[in-house]
Amino acid sequence: MTPAANMSSTVADLARFAMLQFRTGPAGGAQILRGSTLREMQRVHWLEPDWQAGRGLGFRIARQHGKTYIGHGGSVLGYRTEVRICPSDKIAVIVLTNADDGNPLMYVDKACQWVAPAILKAVTPAPTATTLNPVWQQSVGKYRNAWGDVQVLILNGTLRVIAPLQPDPTLTMATLIPVADHTFRLDTPDGLSAHGALVVFEMNDAGKVQRVKVGENYVYPQAEW
Repeated sequence: MTPAANMSSTVADLARFAMLQFRTGPAGGAQILRGSTLREMQRVHWLEPDWQAGRGLGFRIARQHGKTYIGHGGSVLGYRTEVRICPSDKIAVIVLTNADDGNPLMYVDKACQWVAPAILKAVTPAPTATTLNPVWQQSVGKYRNAWGDVQVLILNGTLRVIAPLQPDPTLTMATLIPVADHTFRLDTPDGLSAHGALVVFEMNDAGKVQRVKVGENYVYPQAEW
């Protein structure tokens, strides 16, 4: 047990360790490890059969409540501990107990479910009013090609693309990031499909969409489905 329990720490020390995991820059000065090294530690190297958890380098990695957490727990006679970190939210929960029947996992789970969302809400800036580009309205509509149907709409001040025939179109809803007039870059929620492709709305002389180029493919406007 010597290498596993021959070091004492505090919540403050472990909080600094958790903050290290959020760094992204090159090594040097206060940046002890490169951001790419930290990401390598935090990615799954061995996946459990249920695909909901695995092992990184020194971390257990798990998917819970739609988020990815990294962390590690431990115990030795008289003590039980747990550290859980959410890199995407930059939030960590650290629980140290000085009892054999302590249950740090319970406290970590509830803190992630109850406390973390409140912290995120408190530190997230209020959204600013968005001025819609009037050109966007020309892109709104229904489109089709041989592979299926898509619809372009404005939602919460953002130009979005959905596949309306899907059981839940919101799960695959993509965002059109403006690049120039009538030109956007596709941002998909899963990073797959045509993620990053240019989307160009080709206009006719009447100012109507003639066709839309997505990467090297085209979709065409439809007055009706």
